[in-house]
Order: sequence, then C-alpha cells, then structure tokens
Amino acid sequence: MVRPQTKVSETGAINKINAWTVGLAAGQREGAPLEFATDIARVTDDGDNLHILPIVTRGPTENVADLLYLRGVDVAIINSDSLEQFRAKVPDVQQKISYILSLFPSELHIMVRPEIKSLGDLKGKKVNFNTQGTAAAYSGPLIFDNLKQNEVQRTFIPPVPPTIPHLEIAAGYRPAGRGDEVGGDFYDAFQVGNTWLIVLGDVSGKGVDAAVVTTLVRHTVRALAVHSTLPSEILTGLNRVLLDHETDRFCTLVIMSLGRTGGHWSLTTSTGGHPLPVLVRDGRSGGIGGPGSLVGAFDDPEFVDATVELAVHDRVVLFTDGVTEGRDGDQYYGEDRLHRLLRTPSQDAAELAHAVVDDAVDFQGDLPRDDIAVVVLRVPPTD
Repeated sequence: MVRPQTKVSETGAINKINAWTVGLAAGQREGAPLEFATDIARVTDDGDNLHILPIVTRGPTENVADLLYLRGVDVAIINSDSLEQFRAKVPDVQQKISYILSLFPSELHIMVRPEIKSLGDLKGKKVNFNTQGTAAAYSGPLIFDNLKQNEVQRTFIPPVPPTIPHLEIAAGYRPAGRGDEVGGDFYDAFQVGNTWLIVLGDVSGKGVDAAVVTTLVRHTVRALAVHSTLPSEILTGLNRVLLDHETDRFCTLVIMSLGRTGGHWSLTTSTGGHPLPVLVRDGRSGGIGGPGSLVGAFDDPEFVDATVELAVHDRVVLFTDGVTEGRDGDQYYGEDRLHRLLRTPSQDAAELAHAVVDDAVDFQGDLPRDDIAVVVLRVPPTD
C-alpha cells in the first residue's frame, strides 16, 4: 500500500491525525516490550485525542538511536543498561531524552539441564541468550559479567528472515568475541511492490556509535527503496546521507533486488566496498559484480549494477569480511576455504548459512575478532 497524493483540503485532517498520534518504539515481534506497548496502546486509546502506535524494532540499543534520530518515534521502551552504555558515548544524552515512566525490572530466567546445580557448573558450556536485540540478549550477558560468570560460551538465536514465496532465504549471525559485543554487521530483507530487497552491511567500528549509524543506514535504505529499487541508486543516495550526517563513520554494503517473472527469478546487485556475493551453480562458485566504493567515504562514489538470471538449485551467498578475514594465528580463513564449503552439494539455505558461520567461528577457536553475518538464497525446485 502507498499513500496517494494529498489534496489541499485533506491537509488539515492529516495534520490533526499526526498531532494526536504517538510513535512508540517497542521491540522485536516475539519480545515482551512489544506486548507491553500493545497493551499501552489499547488502554490509553482516546479516540481523536490520543493514539499510541507501537513500532516493531530490533531492540533496546536501536530504540535509543531511533528516539534520538528517527522521525516518527516519540517514545521508546529501553533497558536502563542500554541507556547507560549510550551515556558513556553521548554524555549529553540525558538532555536529549526524558524519563516518563520507570517500569519494574524484568526477571531473567535461566533454564538448565538437571545436572547443572549452580552457575559455576556452566563454565565452558554454551548458554543461549535468545534472539539478538531482545532484552535477554542485551541484559543477560551483562548480568553474567556482573556475577563473574565469564567463561560460558555465549550463543544467540539469529533473527528470522521473512518468508519469500518460491525462494529459500536464511541468515546466520555471530557477534565478535564471546558473542556479546554490539557490532556493526547487519542484514535486512523487505518487499517493495513486486520486488524483494536483500541488504547486508558492515558499519565501521563497534559499540553504541556503530549501532547508531547501523540504525541510520537501515532506515535510509528502506526509505530510498520506496523511490527506486535499483541497488546502485540506493547506494548513491545512502552515500550522500552519510556524508551529510554528523558521523565520521562509513560502511560497506551489498544490496540485491529480486523479481520473479514467468516462474523465473532475476537478481540485480550492487556492492559498495563489500565482499562480492557468490553465485553457486552446478558445483562451481564465483563472485557477482564488482566491488564499488566505500559508502559514506567519497563525494564521487562509483556503484555498478550486475544482473543474473537464477536457475533452480542456484544458491547466492552474501557475507561480511568477518568470515574471510577470520584468523587462526597468522592464517586467514580466506576465500578459497569459503568457496570449498559453498560448493558442498545438497545443502538448503539454512544448512549452508549455519555451516558458514559455524566453520568461521570454529576456525578462530570460538573467539572471532570481528562480527560474522551471512545471508543465503536458494531457488528450490518448482512444484
């Protein structure tokens, strides 16, 4: 659905609606903050005087960034520890936002097998902290650190990509270090009309600063895609936004647009300083397109589109440099090892995405130096 051209006579009504509508940044679809925001919207609804609009977001850190920088977000539900992290990087954050309600602290439930009798028994074992961006994923590791439980293997459930008819899509993500650092790798998948856009990026740096720019990049890409789904044009627009923004950070990015006509998928991709996506077909693998300029670094960047017609069983793999530049001593993971893994036959999209992440993490002794993000597309057999 798109908004039609506004008539002059409608301007007053639209302004009135916006005046009493409050955008509330909540959290991910499966999280308690979104449920709470929905309850707030239902209870406080006051017809033409007040309407709360809950907004699905990627978690507490992004909520702070959205509240500071994104139009349409007036209120946000955040974790107090995420605000503390922002205060360390943005000292005057308290002057830019205000508390209106302090909620009761949520409980962190730790579920274990019967043989685990204490937190000490978790030493060296894997502990899953839910999906990246949820309250548990953010606060859980901090609580474990405060309790001196630093020797567990921290894992997370990656966000689930959308369902695309007639196309498999899967993603894998692992933050750097023990898996609890806030990094700049991100991916997104969304639909504009009959076109699907797949985005994988890496913002320079880590921590809150990178998270703020990641939020800006993600929202800017979605906004630009409304006007054009051509990847090179989106990258050009994003480059200008980053240059005009107060940040000095840049990013690498690959954007793909996919359309299906006559039962066949066509893919157009453009890359900005990012590792090239890989097409795997009939036991062979190779990069698609050219590297392009870093995004947000140059006034006159060069972005070129490349188009590929996909066939049944084709796989397209997008990844960040945390995969190929992973190190074991003085040895790099490298593209050769990655391509050998990608050519492994009979893997669906989810199996391949998880295999790449697991192999890259294992290569680095379970302590990757950089974030690792992977998106895999696969054309399944037709019915």
